[in-house]
Amino acid sequence: MGIMNVPAFSQSFRGNSAALAEDVRVTVWIDRDTVPLPPLGQEWNETGNERTSQVPDPDDPNIQSYRDLLDLARTLISGFIYGFTFSYVPPDQARSVQEYFEMIPRGQIPWGDPALEIEHRQDHGFTTEITFRYRLDPYQQDLRRSWLGVSVGDSAGSGSAPMAQSIQGQQQALERASLLAVRAYAQGLTHDKPAEVSGTFAFTNPPMFRLVAGQYHTDVRTQVRVSSIRHYRVF
Repeated sequence: MGIMNVPAFSQSFRGNSAALAEDVRVTVWIDRDTVPLPPLGQEWNETGNERTSQVPDPDDPNIQSYRDLLDLARTLISGFIYGFTFSYVPPDQARSVQEYFEMIPRGQIPWGDPALEIEHRQDHGFTTEITFRYRLDPYQQDLRRSWLGVSVGDSAGSGSAPMAQSIQGQQQALERASLLAVRAYAQGLTHDKPAEVSGTFAFTNPPMFRLVAGQYHTDVRTQVRVSSIRHYRVF
């Protein structure tokens, strides 16, 4: 099986105001019955508890839920700043090949970063909509600028998951939307179906979630750089 290195694409991404903003915001949802929230404005450290609180009880079941909530916010923001490496294998029924997609963070904002804070909370029945704000430092702003070159392609995808799956459902919806965005971009790369496409991508804007008919839904737009395309060998 051969590997083809991909040169710079002629497509270019024209960034909007969010592309170089110093502050970025993401919105996630939480079930208040499963994750009691701290007062607005308090910061959370790497354990998931408030910086201003006493040492947390390691047996407190809320600690993992706090961590899951913060980790989702970190993933959304980090995917906008640092992006992901990805590997995508298109499905091929004739070769009995199943579709495969993997996305690995290229970097993440650290646990306990004081630049991450809760800006707004709004209750909706048994759920709460939470808006996080994060201030990019100069190095992170430079990373964002690096995604605005002519070697970047543009693609989009949407994903949904049942509301009952809470934080994990939003993560699944995000991964599904990212898969569909990469799949859509990969379909236009070559005339023949490739065996595998690899590269990097970042979110054009930090994805937001919304509730639609009992499901968490998100739309993502991605900036994609393909580094290699592996083809099936033909004899």
